[in-house]
Amino acid sequence: MTPSVSASTVQRVLADQGMHRRKARGVIFLTKEQKWKQLEWAKQHLGWDMEDVLRVIYSNEAYIVLGDNKGPV
Repeated sequence: MTPSVSASTVQRVLADQGMHRRKARGVIFLTKEQKWKQLEWAKQHLGWDMEDVLRVIYSNEAYIVLGDNKGPV
């Protein structure tokens, strides 16, 4: 016999396990001009050492979350 469980119970148990429903955000792709500007920037900074590189946030490489926003991700 299959037990009868409400949708809210399932949702609550999943939430207790850290599983939440999220809506994925769309990714905006770079234009040709933006790619060209990136290449030019990279050429200008060829002499940088690892310390210099680590001080830069490359925002098109990863999503950056500030704070504890529990909204759509």
